[in-house]
Amino acid sequence: MRLRSGELLVSNIDTDCKIVEIDDGVTGIIEHCTELAIYNDLGSVEMKFIDATNEISIYFRYGNCIVIKDKRISATNASDAPTITILGDNPYYNEYGHVFSDPGISAYDKDGVVITAWEVYSNVNIIDIGDYTVTYNVTDSAGESSTAVRTVTVRDTTGPEIIIIGDNPYMGTASAFTDQGATAFDKLGRTQTVVTSIYDGSNSSVSTIDTADNYTIVYSSTDSNSGVTSTVTRYVYIFDSRY
Repeated sequence: MRLRSGELLVSNIDTDCKIVEIDDGVTGIIEHCTELAIYNDLGSVEMKFIDATNEISIYFRYGNCIVIKDKRISATNASDAPTITILGDNPYYNEYGHVFSDPGISAYDKDGVVITAWEVYSNVNIIDIGDYTVTYNVTDSAGESSTAVRTVTVRDTTGPEIIIIGDNPYMGTASAFTDQGATAFDKLGRTQTVVTSIYDGSNSSVSTIDTADNYTIVYSSTDSNSGVTSTVTRYVYIFDSRY
């Protein structure tokens, strides 16, 4: 809800209440209203709040709190400051190492005139995982200003890069084969743990490669930061040394 100067916003209205608006002697009920703008002469506006059993007359006083029985609702004076709408997600999640493209904002002065220029301050570092802020400072032609802040989280949602050491595929005898393993690194260049699993030609798990068969060695690594797992496979073809 956008307010102009000289208007009053009433919010946090009890959800059990119906709002009855009296306008030139005509009563109109506003259902399910949790916030209300009061116009014109705020010192003399009268509204009624009706709950299940009671009708309570309220006389709004500009700048004061309003009491319904023993419950308080808040009254907020309208501001002449510009209105800022943050476009896109907030918080905004940016993949580690990817360029941050700021979706920006839209801004209007108190009369609804578009503001096309503002200041932006950002400390986003796309090569360092963490939380950052982008601050937008908007000033209208009358010198009124507003500020809005976007939170940007730089995160890694990918698995490690796994590098197989040695030949892939390998073809030869079992006696000549030695698994040289693999290494894994996350996007920050940190070494990650590699788990090795060996499967024979029938896709059964085995502990060694010692007979003629076609094997696959699967290396897997889970990124300690993102929790995402990557896998790569070495193919091993073992010939019978008697032939």
